[in-house]
Amino acid sequence: MLNKDEIVNLQYEIAMAIGSSLVLKRMLRECLSTIQRRLNCPIGGVFYAIHSCGDKPALKHLLSIPLNGHTFPVINDGIDSVQEKYSDAEFRQQLKIKPYHLKLESKHSLLVYNLPDFGILYLYKADQFFMEDITRTLSPMLMKKLAVSCKACMQNQMLEQTYAELKNTQSQLVQSEKMASLGILTAGVAHEINNPLNYLKGTLYGLKNYFEENCPKESDTVTLLLDSLKCGINRITDIVKGLNQFGRDNSSYDESCNIHHIIDNCLVMLQYQFNNKIEIEKNYVPKELIIKGNVGKMHQAFLNLLINSMQAITHKGKIIITTNIVQPYAIIKISDNGCGIHADNLHKITDPFFSTKPPGKGVGLGLSITYTIIQKHNGLLEFDSVENKGTTAIIKIKL
Repeated sequence: MLNKDEIVNLQYEIAMAIGSSLVLKRMLRECLSTIQRRLNCPIGGVFYAIHSCGDKPALKHLLSIPLNGHTFPVINDGIDSVQEKYSDAEFRQQLKIKPYHLKLESKHSLLVYNLPDFGILYLYKADQFFMEDITRTLSPMLMKKLAVSCKACMQNQMLEQTYAELKNTQSQLVQSEKMASLGILTAGVAHEINNPLNYLKGTLYGLKNYFEENCPKESDTVTLLLDSLKCGINRITDIVKGLNQFGRDNSSYDESCNIHHIIDNCLVMLQYQFNNKIEIEKNYVPKELIIKGNVGKMHQAFLNLLINSMQAITHKGKIIITTNIVQPYAIIKISDNGCGIHADNLHKITDPFFSTKPPGKGVGLGLSITYTIIQKHNGLLEFDSVENKGTTAIIKIKL
């Protein structure tokens, strides 16, 4: 049995544990561990009360801590019983006045304390000898302090989450403005290139007609030169088409997106960066892959994924693009044999501002924006990676 001074000291120790952190579960673990250790309670836990409009309040389990690995299956029946009783207004009113003591088995008890305007704390006792110590130590004032601290932790968590969302939204808006400006620029460049391109096309046809009329037996050299000129013009035409598609300014998600054409356009725009060090292998399904969405946004998404694969390859390597149809979905896989992603980082790569690149090489928004774009198309984006072997990005979108 604890004397008065010992109880006061223990209450002070618990109060210090209550104020130990602004992270809810960390604070509760510290507080519960102190209570359990000093009051010989093998299992302790906390419930959060959910108050839905028009419905009876329910309990959401936040955490349970078995002290020193203790497990007592019998406690589950007791917790279920308390959860059922909590929907009863009379039980909640009684709990505000005094702890609820539930006898489970011989010498086994469950003590439930009210955390005002927050939820409840429960403690499991394997014997009755120290029961009075628990009830004297865990005073209503101490439980109120714990409840206030829990609410403060939850508010802090919500503020941090809101701040992170605002920061992400701001970055997305900045990126959107950059993309809009880039769209205007690419549209202007494409338009300006089209004018001299038309002159070149006209000149090519004029030369071809001239040689057919005046030199029907033109040399192989003339034919080779005309074919080379035609090849160059077609190449410029493809680049202009890619710029026009990438620079499209449309907020609609009801356009017909030809996935194969979009990927091909992105490859045209990135051709100069491959610099003959990366081999591109395309395994397209024979049927056209067309989904409903936003053409400009899909260009941005695939461009980001291809750039990531390209940057993962330090020397020579290979990128394999595979498409398939598994009704009712289109499946697109972009695989590289680059550096891969460490297992600890794999679940974080789509988080805003997460980057494994050196400072100045990236801000960690590319995959986050891509993930958001795929989500807005009601699709899924997943990654399969092995460090030092390569990464596969898997996109699944409904047809």
